[in-house]
Amino acid sequence: MEREDLIRRAQRVNAAWNTHDPLNVAVLFAPECTTRESGQRPAQHGRQAIVRRAQMYFRAFVDFDSRLAAVNADGSMCFSRWVAVGTHTGALHGLAPTGRRVEIEGCSVYEFDPNGYIQSETVYWDQGALLRELGAIDPGLLG
Repeated sequence: MEREDLIRRAQRVNAAWNTHDPLNVAVLFAPECTTRESGQRPAQHGRQAIVRRAQMYFRAFVDFDSRLAAVNADGSMCFSRWVAVGTHTGALHGLAPTGRRVEIEGCSVYEFDPNGYIQSETVYWDQGALLRELGAIDPGLLG
């Protein structure tokens, strides 16, 4: 797959997240994909894992919005740096809604299969920063 095509596919992933429809996100992944967020084990498998994660974030941040800061590709890999914003209006991992607006930066690394679907994804982001912004941990902790 050409570099420009991989970049367009990563841009589609970001656009799909901004539709707030978990199925729009999941259809961009191979049926037997693997996904994981940094610091979380084990990896999750299949499109249903993508749907569950998207549902969780859309419930917690009903005004969720993501913008791409940079995208690059090499071989079958694509790297997208993003900034996500939203207001915490729903429960997230047991944390009651705080009403706080957050802005989180991260990077998603995608590996595409020959058919153009995401075969594997790793999302790197500062989960401690989210907890600080939500007031769940002391601002002096975790840097």
